[in-house]
Amino acid sequence: MNIINIIVGILGVLASILTIMDVIYSILKKKTPYIKRLFAWVTNKKYKIQLMGIKKYANFELNMMEIKNELFNKYSKVNVMSEKENSLIILIENMQAPYEILIYNDEGEENVKTNLIVRIVLIGSVEFRYRESDDYNKFFIVLDNLFDIIEHIMNQKPNYSFFTLQADIKNEFRGKPFISENIRDECEDTKLNMDKTVNYIKINSKSKDNLYKCLKKNIHKVL
Repeated sequence: MNIINIIVGILGVLASILTIMDVIYSILKKKTPYIKRLFAWVTNKKYKIQLMGIKKYANFELNMMEIKNELFNKYSKVNVMSEKENSLIILIENMQAPYEILIYNDEGEENVKTNLIVRIVLIGSVEFRYRESDDYNKFFIVLDNLFDIIEHIMNQKPNYSFFTLQADIKNEFRGKPFISENIRDECEDTKLNMDKTVNYIKINSKSKDNLYKCLKKNIHKVL
């Protein structure tokens, strides 16, 4: 076999290897979400979340005592950590962190109060892990229940709702991430912002249910 045939043979082998590698790369590229989910499941990384919900209602006067009474009827154990004229901080059984209920009015022209605003925040940050994610829906359920209690007292539904969640893997919310991706998720009325360089995700939604659904669906992308 002369040198030309050897070179041709080597080039043929290299071409075959490159073709196979290209096919493998294409397959892996399509399967990347599954690989990331598997990696997230195996490593079971922990991350911190922050959670908040805001709803607006027609102008109404709310009494904190009424809210407390409803809370004590709903839950067997409620620790009132702070109580003010327009705010309440409570620790509910089996929760890692307390919730703050803040009630205030926005004002229209000539300082006329136009809406009652209720903001409920899970204070601080709560630790989640990927594999146990199905157990964490309780934080979102309690948030929803607190709004239900207030709506039961007022006997009205909100004219505006907004929920937001942040998850931070590396920095525990110290410093502001540089948002590198803005994603419109398939979940209705939901927007995702990500910074993969610091493993951060923020999800905004009009629905509490979509908020948690989209967290479970997308958290593997930044783990």
